[in-house]
Amino acid sequence: DLFTCPSVAALAERAEGLPDAAATALEPRDRGEGDAPLSFGQQRLWFLHRLTPDSGQLLTHRVVRLRGAVDAPALDAAFTALLERHEVLRTRIVRGDDGEPRQQVLPNVEFSVERRDAAGADEALRLAREEAGRPLDPEDGPLLRAVLVRETDDAHLLLVVLHHIVSDDWSASVLAKEVGELYAATVEGRAPALPELSVQYADFAVWERDRIRGPLLHRQLDYWRDRLAGLDPLELPTDRQRPPRRTGAGASVEFAVPAEVSEGLRRLARRTGVTPFMAFLAVFQLHLAKYSGQDDVAVGVPTAGRNRAETEDLIGFFVNTLVIRVDSSGDPTFEELLGRVREAAHGAYAHQDVPFERLVEDLAPDRDLSRTPLFQAMLTPQNLSDEVW
Repeated sequence: DLFTCPSVAALAERAEGLPDAAATALEPRDRGEGDAPLSFGQQRLWFLHRLTPDSGQLLTHRVVRLRGAVDAPALDAAFTALLERHEVLRTRIVRGDDGEPRQQVLPNVEFSVERRDAAGADEALRLAREEAGRPLDPEDGPLLRAVLVRETDDAHLLLVVLHHIVSDDWSASVLAKEVGELYAATVEGRAPALPELSVQYADFAVWERDRIRGPLLHRQLDYWRDRLAGLDPLELPTDRQRPPRRTGAGASVEFAVPAEVSEGLRRLARRTGVTPFMAFLAVFQLHLAKYSGQDDVAVGVPTAGRNRAETEDLIGFFVNTLVIRVDSSGDPTFEELLGRVREAAHGAYAHQDVPFERLVEDLAPDRDLSRTPLFQAMLTPQNLSDEVW
């Protein structure tokens, strides 16, 4: 709407046609209802966990180097207060009477940061890497582990590990900010300056399942059925044969785009009415089309999934995945390709309420254990600040 209604007057007219906010309000559920269902995203991760329960692939972690003396009891108190504040961090996954997995919130728990001693920085990093890969079992809980590795009295590594079923990258930023404030408040003997949370993650899961059904679900699914019909898998030329089953093995290649190139692309984006991300997406899809020889390319794009103000300060797994399909046939100019990307992105954003796993279930593509369904390449913008880490 911001793109198609660029004036305040046009936005006001559009807003008048929106549903009553009260009808879709995200509110606390009745705790007397018992355990809550999993969110759609959690359900997907639970399925992946059951396939490889000890792999560690569903863990997310952050490491921060602490300089100066560390008040260990205050750090314990900060993490304990964090678990009291966010129910999802003391949640475990249990089987309901119907056999379906459900979220069970544990009572408030005393949390202790694990301690390790290391002989220097190299050993500290090795210990942190070992701890980062040690599994967390969603059936046990809590699904958070913190380890303080001591190099010297004035140098430590703090490792925080979470299971993805209760966290995402946005959550990691929330956690870092709040642990910092809770630790400072404990040391200074004051109340933490954090706003009250109006809802918890389980409330979101109940709200999401109630909302994503009926006319809204059918209308959005109709869009995706039409948009992704006849989609072929991406066939990139590789130097080795694709294994029959994906292994998760891979590597990282880091590079920096020169400032003048980045700024030139941003200027082009402004002139053509697209976001910088859409411009990067067009470049990425153009390269995939070039190397695969396919004009019709789909790319997966993660979305934060936090389109309600109540979710902005919550820790939890909200991420959804969109499939952005662009046809580059007909030898378009790059500006014409930008227009196609913009149209495809707008359509995907307007129909982002359908959980990706629900989309896969509905479209039922041919399952191939060597590939991910619907897309085989992903563009992930990391636009969250990591300064707190």
